[in-house]
Amino acid sequence: MICYCFRFGIGMMKSITGTLNLSSFLHCIVMTSFGVIGIGFMGRGIAKNAILKGSNIGLKSVSLYDVNQSQIQQLLNEEVIRKAQTPTKVEVLDKATDVFRRHDIVALSLPSEEVCKSLLFDAKEGIVTNMKAVSLNSQKIIIDHSTYSKKFVQYCSEKAKDIAGVEYIDAPVFLVLLYSLLLLLMDRFLVVR
Repeated sequence: MICYCFRFGIGMMKSITGTLNLSSFLHCIVMTSFGVIGIGFMGRGIAKNAILKGSNIGLKSVSLYDVNQSQIQQLLNEEVIRKAQTPTKVEVLDKATDVFRRHDIVALSLPSEEVCKSLLFDAKEGIVTNMKAVSLNSQKIIIDHSTYSKKFVQYCSEKAKDIAGVEYIDAPVFLVLLYSLLLLLMDRFLVVR
């Protein structure tokens, strides 16, 4: 999504194994659908922004998945979502693999490395592992907003690329907040008066 590329900055959009390639960047710009897996504290904000503001950048549909379906229902029952007059279509899906099959770009917001590893690479239900059985018409991109160790991110990035050619992008919200705070402080204290 274009807002990822510009709001978080290209510097924050690189995977641990290299920079975001040009085709992935251009793909982000022309995206019309988007999936969110993990509708907890962070995922709720990502999903809410995609639903309410996604049409401003051409987003036509958003798919949501969480193991706890009540999280999704709480989001959809929020007054601001219920009263929103947005053309963005919202789908609630029963499986994470369905979200990944329908959308080329999926945001993850998960509670732990173990949950992420299982979601991505489980032999039976893993979204990346099961991509081998699906005909890939375009580049699949996972943008993970969770905060994990550098070693784990590198593992996910390399394994996703090896198994199914999936681009795994590390974009932890915590680091983005620190980066934004640093820029704000630099702007405030380094301004020439």
